Amino acid sequence: MTLDKTGLVSTTLSGVDKWKHTFSHRLLFSYQIDGHEWSPFRNNRTLFLNNLSQGNHTILVRAMDRNGNVDISPARWEFNLIIPWYTDLRVVTMVAITSISLLFLIWLALDRHMSLQRSYRKVEQIVQERTHQLEEANKQLLMHQKMRAMGALAAGVAHDFNSILSIVQGSAQIIKSNLHNPEKIKTRIDRIETVVRQGSSLVRAMLGFARDRNLPLTPLNIPVVLNSVLEILNDRIPAHVKIRMSCPASLPMANGNHEFLQQILINLLLNAFDAMDNAGQIEILATTQPVLEHELHILALHPAPADNYIHLYIKDFGCGMSQSIQERIFEPFFTTKALSTKKGTGLGLSMVYELAQQMGYGLAVGSVPDKYSLFDVKIPVTGQSNPVPH
Repeated sequence: MTLDKTGLVSTTLSGVDKWKHTFSHRLLFSYQIDGHEWSPFRNNRTLFLNNLSQGNHTILVRAMDRNGNVDISPARWEFNLIIPWYTDLRVVTMVAITSISLLFLIWLALDRHMSLQRSYRKVEQIVQERTHQLEEANKQLLMHQKMRAMGALAAGVAHDFNSILSIVQGSAQIIKSNLHNPEKIKTRIDRIETVVRQGSSLVRAMLGFARDRNLPLTPLNIPVVLNSVLEILNDRIPAHVKIRMSCPASLPMANGNHEFLQQILINLLLNAFDAMDNAGQIEILATTQPVLEHELHILALHPAPADNYIHLYIKDFGCGMSQSIQERIFEPFFTTKALSTKKGTGLGLSMVYELAQQMGYGLAVGSVPDKYSLFDVKIPVTGQSNPVPH
């Protein structure tokens, strides 16, 4: 038995007639493969088998002499055929299909990968363009905000300078009317010097703000600041307004700028005078305990972190404010006096907000229409105690 490279199996058949009537080379042979039909008797001594699958096979061979006598006991031959995979059409077909499928999948993956890379590059380009546009837009917005903030701050300073000039003017008129009273002249000159220093501090603050410098904060004695504010406003306190102040001398020192805190309190008190039509009572309370927190509705400005705070409460029993007005009172140029007989620029409380923000103070407000308005200035403390006067 032989097997060539094409998978063709060949074997040679031979036999002997036991009656000696037929020569061996004249015998006829028939075969059966794996239980299939018998082949016709032929005088082929070489058996060629093709298209055999890999595995076990059985061949039965029988001989017939020229007299028609057939061997009743065919020869049996079993063998196991192992053929190269590349000669098996089924295997070759499967390998070809698998290879083509694999190549297609590889091509599909590469194409998808290249498409994704192109998409990534395009997205990166778009992101870079959008980022550049956003940066330019942010620069323009920042410049716009700076200009708007500078304009609002400048307008607020002008508003405060108007208050300062009115105090100077009033003091000058009193001096002019009391030229022979040295004591009154000295008192008014001291007051003029105080408000001039306050105006000078505002100018320095404006210059420092324009240069983006940090405002230097120093320890403040809150009772001293409150007394100086009432002294400055002495001539502007309406005759029918009563101010009740509670400010213990044992309050700790606070961080801030003396002139800035003065200007905050002046603006809040002038606003309170207008809210009461220059008649009624104003309460000023300075404490480290948030005793009036339940009356405050809106926290407009968060204070700088500190272990403790001094609360400066200013409460007037005037017309009060609605919730919608409370949410806008610190906006520049917002005023509720536009349609009334009172003059208002809408810059007093916005300056309070700007100055408090520069010093790291907090602001809270609460009000009930036709009952009261309450402002809370939250001031970080330094941890030092105020010197007790002897």
